[in-house]
Amino acid sequence: MSCGALKRVFSRLFSLSSSKTTKVVELGVWTNGVWVWHLAWRRSFFEWEKPMVSHFFQVMQGLGLDLEEEDSWVWKVGKFQTYTVNSSYVSLRRDQEGEKSYAYNKFWRCKALSSALITAWRVWRIRLLLGSIWKGVGLQSKVLSVVCAS
Repeated sequence: MSCGALKRVFSRLFSLSSSKTTKVVELGVWTNGVWVWHLAWRRSFFEWEKPMVSHFFQVMQGLGLDLEEEDSWVWKVGKFQTYTVNSSYVSLRRDQEGEKSYAYNKFWRCKALSSALITAWRVWRIRLLLGSIWKGVGLQSKVLSVVCAS
């Protein structure tokens, strides 16, 4: 399955939903300890949309909602799964290391004015930081590539 927000992964179904701003708790009920979805649609589905709906409900069933478990946020970075500024910083730095090792060697071997290289380096570093942030919120960007003659 594709990762990301359900409204992006199942954009066609989201466009057909008549409850786009509704909270999850308002979209179903617990019946005998099992969550039963009550979704409202603007119209009936076309035949070619029905497999998409079936796949959507398979994905939703696999989410593993539990009546006994309280809703919470989980920080999946770091040893203790507790958010700290340091764990966020380390995560961003780790994301940059793979790109840095290749690019760093290529970049500083370019034959250009040092002031131009420093300016380009600063722009590239900002792009890495923004790229990590964009990735975290589900956005994508094209990789900034610097081509230098050997």
